[in-house]
Amino acid sequence: MANIKINTRNFARKLRKVAAGDTVLMSRDTYKKPLVLEGITGTKEHPVIIRPDYGLRTGDVVLKSDIREHEARMLGNRVAGKREQAGYYPTVGHLGEQALLILRNCQFVVVQGLKFKGCWPTGIFIDDSMYVGVRDCHFEKGSIAIVAQGRKCHDVVVEHCSWKQDKSGYLMWNRVPWDRIHGASNNGNDSGVSEDDYRYWDGDFFRAWNVHSNFTFRHNHIEDAFNGIHFFNSHDRLPPGRDANTLEFNGGRESAANVLIENNSFVRVRDNIFEPESHAWNWVIRHNTLLDCYRPFSFEFERAGWFYIYGNKGAFLNRPSGDFQGEDLKIKKSKRRRNPSLTKTKGPQKNEGPIYFFNNSWFFEKGKGLFPKFQLGKLVHVNNASQFANPEQARYFGGAGTVPSANPFDPEKEIEAEGSRFTRRWGDFDIRMDGDICNDVHFPDDYRALGYGLGVSSKQATASFTRVRRDQVNSIADLDFTGKSRDIRKKSVELVLELPFGKPIKIDAGYNIGAVQKKNVYDRLDGAFGFIPDLDWLPQDEPEASVFFAGTND
Repeated sequence: MANIKINTRNFARKLRKVAAGDTVLMSRDTYKKPLVLEGITGTKEHPVIIRPDYGLRTGDVVLKSDIREHEARMLGNRVAGKREQAGYYPTVGHLGEQALLILRNCQFVVVQGLKFKGCWPTGIFIDDSMYVGVRDCHFEKGSIAIVAQGRKCHDVVVEHCSWKQDKSGYLMWNRVPWDRIHGASNNGNDSGVSEDDYRYWDGDFFRAWNVHSNFTFRHNHIEDAFNGIHFFNSHDRLPPGRDANTLEFNGGRESAANVLIENNSFVRVRDNIFEPESHAWNWVIRHNTLLDCYRPFSFEFERAGWFYIYGNKGAFLNRPSGDFQGEDLKIKKSKRRRNPSLTKTKGPQKNEGPIYFFNNSWFFEKGKGLFPKFQLGKLVHVNNASQFANPEQARYFGGAGTVPSANPFDPEKEIEAEGSRFTRRWGDFDIRMDGDICNDVHFPDDYRALGYGLGVSSKQATASFTRVRRDQVNSIADLDFTGKSRDIRKKSVELVLELPFGKPIKIDAGYNIGAVQKKNVYDRLDGAFGFIPDLDWLPQDEPEASVFFAGTND
């Protein structure tokens, strides 16, 4: 167990000698060549630590690509354009393996206190590695902060990190059209990739490709970024005709499983924050705070289940894309993607376990509402508090959610209408909502009359959040979702949570509706999910607070 000091001249030679229990101490410098650790094997008792040399703070050791941001942008557009011409989606995500720090076939390694500044496309690549910690690291610019890949990849923790992808704090949210980052012919972008695009921004804070299980994200801050936490899972795609119900327990449910996302903050995320693609199981998303994020929950599922989303708070105060310039002013308003919503749901939604949204608080000064389109199979939505600045214009189920079905009833027209609103086929998709409050003037009675099966404890009321309006909030730290209304206090209904294995969890009635509860109310629930990753392998010393982890535009 040695201290191995490295610098920009000797790191390649010295990293080959790292063994269990060693601490790699990086000199104060800017590293512009990839650091590759391959086959490094620590142990639970003696992990390998990679950190700045003793006495140095986070930010004194910098990893940085040897290309300028303008060059990265031009490269991203060329790569995306070639993919488009070949018939693929025009993105740069497939370049994610090109990172400044690569961990390949490693285990029990903790990376701590490094700064990744302008790493194009990626900061850290975790390849088929297990028991990896990324702590107190800070990312500026780049397409993707962290990539994980491989069926052997499991037990990864990302904590006390930050990422600010657009350093201006303005362009991505206000001026650059969504289409110029992620648009394609199948989502309304008819013009194709242009040399003026920003395809190099089409990335994520964390991207996973067919990883195994046990991922934890806590106490991170992401702002002015395109996406947050994004898992791809093609491993669990079933062949045609195969019924998931015939599989043994957890058979065919092996990837993108057991994920904990808690106590993070997100500001001006232009696309999605929580995005498990197609297949995912056993996720807990709790106690996160959102400010001005476009569509936080992207749940376009084929098969998924056992999601527990609670204690989260979010305010939608400012629309994106409000300062177009030049040719972008010609983009039709209907294609500007300016109206935020809580969710984006689509897909077959043949979910095998429930998707719980409970005890969350949302405020909409702008936006389309909570569930604007399509369907979310096995959704259970209970004891949530939603407040609109303008209740008369509120649309809980999207713009078409208040439109009656054809009279006389026409099956063909009804099928067409289902594509423009949140589904009213709650029996088919096993959807249940009850115990929620909202000041939408149509909630709940008008929606019930239209066919939405809102429970008897759903109530039209205003939460009266303490401090959430645009004229009250300068930063995410100003938000206060404490409800002043008597309709919130101790009015929750009973909720029984099914688990993927074991006895259900019963939450008694009589707590507050929404996210804010009395002290320690969540403690018992937070510890009740047996599938949450075990973190006893992490070194016990907590990362120190960093000047970069401030949640501001500084």
